[in-house]
Amino acid sequence: MICDEVITTSGVYGVITGEDGDSRFWLEIDDDVQIRIARAAISGKASPDADDAAADDDAADADESVAANADDDD
Repeated sequence: MICDEVITTSGVYGVITGEDGDSRFWLEIDDDVQIRIARAAISGKASPDADDAAADDDAADADESVAANADDDD
């Protein structure tokens, strides 16, 4: 599990860098930035394909929102 890229239940992505007892992990969320989280807070391994799909969906939603707001201004 150490060195795995994971996503937490709150949507934070990071790499597990160590264990802290039976129920906690150290999660690196940026260069030299680590947080200690509960094992239960890990949703699962991050999938590179899921990251790309989520980014594409967010961009499409933003485009639709801008278009809808432009129509409201008329």
